[in-house]
Amino acid sequence: MFVYGSLMDPGLVRRLLGRDVRALPARLKGYRKVEGAEYPTAVRDEGAYIDGLVLEGLSEVDLRNLD
Repeated sequence: MFVYGSLMDPGLVRRLLGRDVRALPARLKGYRKVEGAEYPTAVRDEGAYIDGLVLEGLSEVDLRNLD
């Protein structure tokens, strides 16, 4: 799962999932973050990118907890 913003904080992810997960640096091309949005939002923008992480080894329960 690609994450950015506050979900890049390993302490927050650990609190949400109750365990550590492997996180690899990643870049999502063709999207940009919407600044000032209430909730982290990404919109399509061909010339932009978002730096974040890919979290590996997530279960269905983990995905729901991160959503």
